Amino acid sequence: MTGDSSVYTAKLPIDIKSAEAPISVSSVSMTPEVITPGSKAKLTIAVKNLAKSSNVRDVQVSLYLDPIIASTTIVSDIPFITTTSNKKSLDRITPGQTSEFTFELVAYPEAESKVYKLPVIISYKDDAGNNYSTTYLVGVQVNSKPDLILNIDSSSLNKNVQQGDVIFNIINKGVNNMKLMTITLNAADGYELLDASNIIYIGGVDSDDFQTANFNVKTTETNVVKFNVTLDYRDALNNEFTDNRLVEYVLREPLDGNGGSPLITIIVILVIAAGIFFWVRKRKKNKELKK
Repeated sequence: MTGDSSVYTAKLPIDIKSAEAPISVSSVSMTPEVITPGSKAKLTIAVKNLAKSSNVRDVQVSLYLDPIIASTTIVSDIPFITTTSNKKSLDRITPGQTSEFTFELVAYPEAESKVYKLPVIISYKDDAGNNYSTTYLVGVQVNSKPDLILNIDSSSLNKNVQQGDVIFNIINKGVNNMKLMTITLNAADGYELLDASNIIYIGGVDSDDFQTANFNVKTTETNVVKFNVTLDYRDALNNEFTDNRLVEYVLREPLDGNGGSPLITIIVILVIAAGIFFWVRKRKKNKELKK
């Protein structure tokens, strides 16, 4: 059997979709970069749709702020709350598009200075209605500026004593613990260090605590001695600090054995002598009147 045979070719549209609509956290930013205890900061999470042709729909970004508990024990406590909802949503992210989700965080006043791992849960759907959920860990840094007071606790120096001990007092009035601290008494006009070393290792100075350091010096001043002091230390996050201070010490009149100055002692003696004089005089007059 013979005959014409024809071949028909037709182009049929085929829509191939990816098995999964992939997304990724492309960036995370904090404003300010470091949040201090008791203050606010904005956390912005940028989410990108990596698919070439598939949309992601019903996108929801959630911050997990509840304590993480294992066997009835809190293994991770997250010291933040949000000023509004801890969930942000978006209807759709198109292929290749990046969308930002911003949260305002408040750190607890008692939050310790360290880097916290904040779980971020991202849930979404693809064009076919399939559900997906991914969890990321975002680092949030809590820290505060050092707040130290440096003064002279006591000294045996005075206007008559030019050689003796000077005890420096380092007070940590901040909320951050300091560690690996050293104090250096630098050479300067007006005094001479008599110790073998001008550096004393202090170690840690916790919040609301203090430490002292003792130097033996000789001064040539007669009124005020200005000590040039340097504090070197690290905070809880190992940030290094160098703090140069000029600490003044006023040389006072020496105290006598009774704890008063010579001038006060002289005045007291004169008052007592005057009292005795008038008492004797009055008694003598009384005797003369009786006669």
